[in-house]
Amino acid sequence: MYKLLILSPEEILFEGEVHNAIFPGSEGSFEVLPNHTPIISQLKNGNITIDNQTQIPIPNGFLEFSNNNCTVLVN
Repeated sequence: MYKLLILSPEEILFEGEVHNAIFPGSEGSFEVLPNHTPIISQLKNGNITIDNQTQIPIPNGFLEFSNNNCTVLVN
């Protein structure tokens, strides 16, 4: 598992431990699993799917993953 934090300027949209998440990348959707290679990616309008069930709609933003910590900043 890894820690996922999704932030907007107004609030915390999600904070918790997850097994996997699928993100709407600017070049296409991609999945992040525990121990993923460090990555910084631009995200586009779409849904973040957490543990194959919870969906969080986002406009656009950025993702950073490193050392089993994933931070997503959305507009």
